[in-house]
Amino acid sequence: MALDGSVAFLATPGMAWRGHDGQDSNALCEFEPDGTQYLRVEPIAAMRDAKLRWIDSHAARLRRVHFLRFQVERFVAYEMVERARAGFSRGRRVAWQRLMEAMRRAPIALVEPRAWRVLARLVMGEHVWSFAKRLLGRGAPDAAPLSSGA
Repeated sequence: MALDGSVAFLATPGMAWRGHDGQDSNALCEFEPDGTQYLRVEPIAAMRDAKLRWIDSHAARLRRVHFLRFQVERFVAYEMVERARAGFSRGRRVAWQRLMEAMRRAPIALVEPRAWRVLARLVMGEHVWSFAKRLLGRGAPDAAPLSSGA
């Protein structure tokens, strides 16, 4: 978060040159067998706490403190739902457990569209979910179209 316009922009993102297995941020993430990456619960909670402390310590200088706090809670909800979505590579039970954990840790996750998509995928199952995504045109880029559309 920036205060008093203290923001720096990079002309070129440097991640392509410094991404490697030994970097510090690797300890924050976990990887599923299919390669899906998500944040672990501890870093999500630590980031939430750090952001809330920052807001509290600068509250007198900030406008819309409640809005900033709400955005922090949305961050937690988003990341927790991402964990649930990543859980599908380990099965529907893992995805369900992680979605319920998201709801416990961040009740606002209930209004996140991603949470509803995870729930729909849980209810429909993988086969029906894949079919529905193709119908909506959101399947894999190499997926065959449903009709020739002449």
